Amino acid sequence: MLFTLFVFALMASAISANKIILYAIGPSLLVGIRMFFAGSFLLVFNYFRDKNLSWQKLKTHTLLLLLIAVFTTLIPSTLKAYGLKYLTSSKSAFLGALDPFFASIFAYFLLGEKLTLNKFFGVLMGCIGTFILISGDASCSLENLFCFSWPELAALSGVATSRFGWMIAQKAMKQELFSPTQMNTVTMLIGAFLSPVVAFLTGEKYWQFFTHASLNGAPFSILYDFPFSELGLHKALMFFVFYTVVIGNIFAYNLYAHVLKKHSAVFVSLASFSVPLFVHLFGCLFLSEKFSLNFILACSVTFLGLLIFFFDENKNSKKRAL
Repeated sequence: MLFTLFVFALMASAISANKIILYAIGPSLLVGIRMFFAGSFLLVFNYFRDKNLSWQKLKTHTLLLLLIAVFTTLIPSTLKAYGLKYLTSSKSAFLGALDPFFASIFAYFLLGEKLTLNKFFGVLMGCIGTFILISGDASCSLENLFCFSWPELAALSGVATSRFGWMIAQKAMKQELFSPTQMNTVTMLIGAFLSPVVAFLTGEKYWQFFTHASLNGAPFSILYDFPFSELGLHKALMFFVFYTVVIGNIFAYNLYAHVLKKHSAVFVSLASFSVPLFVHLFGCLFLSEKFSLNFILACSVTFLGLLIFFFDENKNSKKRAL
């Protein structure tokens, strides 16, 4: 249990590091950097450990891989990064944790899977939790319940797009076209090379990182404390880029695979909801974000919905197994 929480705490710390990086650079640039280095690492890994990934195989399924990369990596990662740049880190992480609810909705409409009463109630609780969270904004009122900001809509759209993309990817993996590692390698590298296109279309200054990336004026107290004050702001930025790639994209997700092997999918899914709570804690400690009772209440309501949702899923899985 403690090891599982440690893994999710590492994932949460990578989100906090991304928040710091995004204060200096644009979302597309962050996506490009992360995906390029993580994808390159996996490419080397595949070269020495998996000889089944051939150029012929890639050329045969080029369009499929491009589609999966766009909907699992490029679009969702950019939208989530945009949301994280302009929202508090904890709110962005909370919206990301709503993925199981989007999965059930897509499964109902696209795959014809039944949405039981308990699952529907769980989804409803997730919606209530989301409205509790955004109701803390000054611009919200009872007369205007649907008062999502653009960053909030971007974060939610990123989660929905990612879930849609992974449904396509899951189908390809079930047909044994590619292994999960191969899929991640190719989609990350495609996402890395397409991110400059997104930057150009959105007017993002993609070269900023190489010329005058600076965190001067950042409200994060951690940047002015030892040892980062000794590094200088530009080197501090490089440290956090290194941290999010190594810890977030490589180390934490390998540990996550170990957790999946050791525990049931239901337990891991529920435990993963600790990520927004860790992010909120790190935000209060290091990013000068304020403690929010609304956030805790929203998490509690949504977590109750997740419990109902996953217990119903677990019960139905056992019935199908019999």
